[in-house]
Amino acid sequence: MFLPFHPRITLQDGGAAAFCLNKIEARYLYDHDIPAYFQHGIALRPGDTVFDVGANIGLFALSVYERYGTDVNVYAFEPIPPIFEVLRLNADRFAPGKLKAFPFGLSKKQDSLTFSYFPRLPCRSSAYLDQSNLPLECDRFKQCLLKEIEAGKLMPRLRWVPLSVRSAVLDRVVKWLLEMKRFSCEVKTVSDIVREHDICRIDLLKVDVEGGELDVLRGIEHHDWQKVRQVVLEIENFSKRSQEAVALLDQQGFKRIEVDEMSSVERRGDVGMIYAFT
Repeated sequence: MFLPFHPRITLQDGGAAAFCLNKIEARYLYDHDIPAYFQHGIALRPGDTVFDVGANIGLFALSVYERYGTDVNVYAFEPIPPIFEVLRLNADRFAPGKLKAFPFGLSKKQDSLTFSYFPRLPCRSSAYLDQSNLPLECDRFKQCLLKEIEAGKLMPRLRWVPLSVRSAVLDRVVKWLLEMKRFSCEVKTVSDIVREHDICRIDLLKVDVEGGELDVLRGIEHHDWQKVRQVVLEIENFSKRSQEAVALLDQQGFKRIEVDEMSSVERRGDVGMIYAFT
């Protein structure tokens, strides 16, 4: 049987291997980032429906099936073509028919947006990239790499070279990792999907879209909010935008809202998590 040429990682001991774009990034996301989505009492039941907005290659969706079995319907949205292709492969391999992969994103209205795509660091791809912040992002990323090297977790041989040499090497590594391409991609709204697929409820709305989280929420029409049972958001620019997200969720009637700025990986800067329950 022909299998596409993509790297693969084994998610659990003895389990099947998932397709990915970058093995190091995928392993890190699965081990460190994905568990944050299931904190503070997030839970699912057989027959539940999940919206995975910003699905990337599908690691969150695959974690849902590992935790709750395949009797959960996941709608996974990923607009960037090279990432979507890997998501589709994982959907076909792990949960055909249950994991529904869509080649577009979700936002506040139907539109076409320009996405910045990082082939060597796909999880940082976004339609909301602030070019003026890119030098700061590069420096932050470099400092994170330095910490990983000093802890012996990454490129361990560099621990023994002078700091000036180490820094120069990392400047080149970061520049290489953050080489960028652009794609024009379609986006719809949550309410568009609810109408098109006659969805009665969304038991978990997971949103991780690298800066566009509030736009996704704004794309939910008032009468559709009553269908949403749980929300988990990863918020960029957390210190500036978390209060607005909490206020919006509170306005829509969520009875318990948890804010956790330490759940996401600290190396990514001003990022945090918000959990909401009806």
